[in-house]
Amino acid sequence: MAQSKTDLENKIRQTMVDSVGGESPEIDAMSKELTNHIVEFIQAQTFTVTSLNATQIAVPSPTGPIPKITVKVDEDNTASDNPLSGVESITSKVQLKTLA
Repeated sequence: MAQSKTDLENKIRQTMVDSVGGESPEIDAMSKELTNHIVEFIQAQTFTVTSLNATQIAVPSPTGPIPKITVKVDEDNTASDNPLSGVESITSKVQLKTLA
């Protein structure tokens, strides 16, 4: 699995080298350009959160234990403790900003 932009480029380059049976400057240029296009494509996509659990620890109180609040979001409205779960899933957005 490619872990970074460089890993992705190296995997594309190696696939090209393997498919033609050797290296060339054109393969280096094509693998770099393909990598950039793939990254640009992924960064242009907006993804929706389909399932999420997020816990927040409240401000400590001297009178009792520190409460934890967990919010659930699910695209199928199956988060029984959050009646807005489906709406929050639909309106959520996730995007890849950078790929190292």
